[in-house]
Amino acid sequence: MEKKEILQMLRNLTLQQIYTFFRVVEYENLTRAAEELNLAQTTVSRIIINMENQLRLILFIRKVRGVMPTPAAKMLYKNWKRALRDFEDSYEEAYRAQLGYIKNFYLGSAY
Repeated sequence: MEKKEILQMLRNLTLQQIYTFFRVVEYENLTRAAEELNLAQTTVSRIIINMENQLRLILFIRKVRGVMPTPAAKMLYKNWKRALRDFEDSYEEAYRAQLGYIKNFYLGSAY
């Protein structure tokens, strides 16, 4: 698969899909993931199916009770978890920088 094609598939993913994917991997259960995310179980199932279709990967093996992450899902989880942690940390740093900027700029001004 070409790099351009991979980037297009990833560009179409949403954070909701990624967070849903994380919860399903962690709980190995669509219903528990749905409860955690405050979504209907059918919504979580649809999100995962759409994600599998978008990525052209089998992410979970459906069992009678729950799901089992495939090796592909485990690899994505491990690497995306680290990337998402960096993403969240970057936001927190930007937010703190903004607070410092507002505090220093506006409190000392004529407003």
